[in-house]
Amino acid sequence: MQELLDDGANSFVWSLTHKQIRARFARPLYRDIIEDAAFQRLKQVSFLGAIDYLIPYRRSLRRKVNSRFQHTLGVATLALRYADLAQLSEHDEKLIVVAALLHDIGHGPLSHSLEPVFDHEFSLNHHRAGLEVIRGESPLGKAILRVLQSNYLDPEEVISLIAGKHRGNFVHLFASPMNIDTLDGILRCIRYMDNVIALTPEKLLDGLLFFDSGSQTRFDTFWQTKQFVYHFLINGRMGVFADALARKYMLNNLKSFSRHDFFLGEQQLFRIHKSFARLLGSAKHLFKSSPQREIAFKRRCFYLDRSHPLKSYADLYKRYLQNKSTAEILVPQFLSETSVSQQRELFEAACQQ
Repeated sequence: MQELLDDGANSFVWSLTHKQIRARFARPLYRDIIEDAAFQRLKQVSFLGAIDYLIPYRRSLRRKVNSRFQHTLGVATLALRYADLAQLSEHDEKLIVVAALLHDIGHGPLSHSLEPVFDHEFSLNHHRAGLEVIRGESPLGKAILRVLQSNYLDPEEVISLIAGKHRGNFVHLFASPMNIDTLDGILRCIRYMDNVIALTPEKLLDGLLFFDSGSQTRFDTFWQTKQFVYHFLINGRMGVFADALARKYMLNNLKSFSRHDFFLGEQQLFRIHKSFARLLGSAKHLFKSSPQREIAFKRRCFYLDRSHPLKSYADLYKRYLQNKSTAEILVPQFLSETSVSQQRELFEAACQQ
């Protein structure tokens, strides 16, 4: 077991090149999905949305690395590893890898930053948009649907797995607190910060397959890391400010937005909304120089219930818990034009995601 955990522990590649993608996802099925325009669009969707335009990156970190495209490939890499170690059938491997490749296919420009406004105004979020893309009902066309059908994969089964409602033995990969989406996502986020931890997505995934005395320790550390990321990055002052700034722009310019915009990449959106691009470009200065004011935001907290030791998959749901609540935080006064009622409505919409 120790050899398995140590093998490749530091080999996780956070930004795959075109050559690496073709080598790793060798099946024509996977390549057809990745090369489709709907999937390539994710290169233009920032992983953390507006936060990606404000955060002071380390020199080794480039914005293009932190896209929904690279995150999705990371999640699919974990699905491939799981299929190999668990010795899944060819069909089941295809099912979980395709679900991983399509789990974020519906994300709109700036990810979660604009999503509450799109949801409130157009009844569209990344879950609904993802369903439309997979079912061939979106402006992005029917290519993904045709790829699934030509490979004898049921689109509705893929959707069920992504939603965590599948009845297969591997549904925990998408439904549990230690799902492969969050394993990649949180450890990708920690790279935004000047913190280094020994955990890798691969180590955590292996712990799901082979529970041992070290699994609980690793998962506990990961869950505490998730709380750290949310508290200091996503729900920190800069994170809340970035999201609120983006939402304020959209609220103030609703007449020039449409439902179709949700299916654009950020470069396409900024060509339409040039002033939005300029606003985000000046956001760092606004954050540092403007007077402060409290605004409401959605806070997520992650905590351990140590009374439930980890012995089985079922214990994951009992030991690793979370909650959502409303909170207030000081951000630049520049956002004060967004009314309290608008903030509350957006908060309620965000809590549904």
